[in-house]
Amino acid sequence: MARGLEAPSDWNSEVNISSVESYIQSSSDLVNQFAAVSVPVILVHAQNDPIVAFSQFQSFSNAQQSNPHVLTFATQDGSHCGFLGVYGAGFVSNLINRAVNL
Repeated sequence: MARGLEAPSDWNSEVNISSVESYIQSSSDLVNQFAAVSVPVILVHAQNDPIVAFSQFQSFSNAQQSNPHVLTFATQDGSHCGFLGVYGAGFVSNLINRAVNL
């Protein structure tokens, strides 16, 4: 592992942290396993996310349409992690309630 990093004991062994490149590749590969998800998952993505292109979210969202456990939700704003600040706690709790009631 790079620079003496050790993975936590509960780390997903399929995600390689020996380098930034291996982490990105191996964690990205996990997206292909979403079809097997059987617990509620919420993925919120903002159109103004400066890190992950909105087209990538749209592709992922379309692929998850057949999985009733995966809720995808697009917003106009929120940047990469700012949904709570932009939309407030009520927005976040509403999404959680929707996912739990799937």
